[in-house]
Amino acid sequence: MKKSTKVVLGVVGILIIGGAAAGNGDKESSEKKISKSSVSTSVTTTVVNTREKTKKDDKKVTTTVAETEAATEKNTEKPTEQPVTTEPPKETEPPKPQESLSQRNAVLAAKNYISIMAFSYDGLVKQLEFEKYPHEDAVYGADNCGADWFAEAAEAAKSYVEIMPMSRDELINQLKFEGFTDEQAEHGVQAAGY
Repeated sequence: MKKSTKVVLGVVGILIIGGAAAGNGDKESSEKKISKSSVSTSVTTTVVNTREKTKKDDKKVTTTVAETEAATEKNTEKPTEQPVTTEPPKETEPPKPQESLSQRNAVLAAKNYISIMAFSYDGLVKQLEFEKYPHEDAVYGADNCGADWFAEAAEAAKSYVEIMPMSRDELINQLKFEGFTDEQAEHGVQAAGY
């Protein structure tokens, strides 16, 4: 029960008790009855008004809650989902044509040669041609064997110095004769200690 209803009922109760204590006789009794009925009407009216006000307040609260929920739904609407399409990955390099049996064997032979001793690019191509690979396949083998030609020059220079004493210039000339470029030969002699 709301506080305002309790207060009204309390006031009515005081009026009824006060009227009963003060009144004697029929006249007073009928005044009491009138007073009671007017008090009762007053109490009923107050209670009804309070209930109506409460209902209106409840409606206001209900409306406010409904409006709040509607506003919240508008603000939290899910974005429209867009279909996800998956595309195949784009190739960065065009696919290599399949290598022939001769090319594959030239690559294997080139890897075998450089695992045994140091070769320059040109020296390896010549060695593969000596083994009767066609020139195109010998070049393919040298291109695809994974050799680091600067490391090959360093290894060749160290091997020459271990076998026979050479000056710096003699070593550079020997490396160039083997097919290393000027830059590779210079790198090789520096790696050998010159």
